[in-house]
Amino acid sequence: MSERIVMKGTGMDFQSFSVEERSAYTKMINNTLAGVEACQKYLPMDPNSDDVFARLEDGVMLCYLINIAAPGTINESKIVTKNLNPFTKGENIKLGLNAAKQIGIKVVGIGTDTFRDYAKERVLLLGIIWQVVKAVRNLFLI
Repeated sequence: MSERIVMKGTGMDFQSFSVEERSAYTKMINNTLAGVEACQKYLPMDPNSDDVFARLEDGVMLCYLINIAAPGTINESKIVTKNLNPFTKGENIKLGLNAAKQIGIKVVGIGTDTFRDYAKERVLLLGIIWQVVKAVRNLFLI
């Protein structure tokens, strides 16, 4: 049986995700971004922890994953990777989310606060990660 992480939502609703799902996405991201120099400070992530959520917080890995799924979608010179502050992190996230929309990824209910509040928004973050992972995987299956 799969272990699930259950999080209380608003009111009476609950959200959950499987530990195996988080682990598989983390491993895929580790492998996919292994050759991206700008992402080396984030890698490797421990697939048996919540590392992936914290490391998505500044938008850098999101942007590079989008560019692997759809090469050239984001001008990499626009991704801020050094001297990050709340403003530049927000700009990276917006850049990644806008690019995600361009390639058909659904980002309803996901914004910069979703990434900043990653401890509370893990289910939403896994939703976007799943879509990006699927897009990257489809690229390699062609």
